[in-house]
Amino acid sequence: LENEWWASKIVFFEESLEEAIDFANAAYPHKEIFIIGGGEIYKQALEKKLVDRVLASEVKGVHEGDTFFPELPLDGMELVKSRKIIQEFDDFSIVEYAL
Repeated sequence: LENEWWASKIVFFEESLEEAIDFANAAYPHKEIFIIGGGEIYKQALEKKLVDRVLASEVKGVHEGDTFFPELPLDGMELVKSRKIIQEFDDFSIVEYAL
């Protein structure tokens, strides 16, 4: 392990996304917790209703790719309560969804 890049970092591993969120909330009770991808992690967090809002970059145009954020709302999810543009740029917007 000494040769691994993270050997000198403080790293915690949890068995599930729920356990990771619980740990982060306990370790940093006054901080906001962010879930930063990939696609399956986002989908799991949304399906299990572990999030109450989404901050997303919406890229304008049609682009090729193999991984995309799940379309909102997911099957069985309540409708998005609100969509608010935080900042707009020529090629993309930063948007907040309240779930």
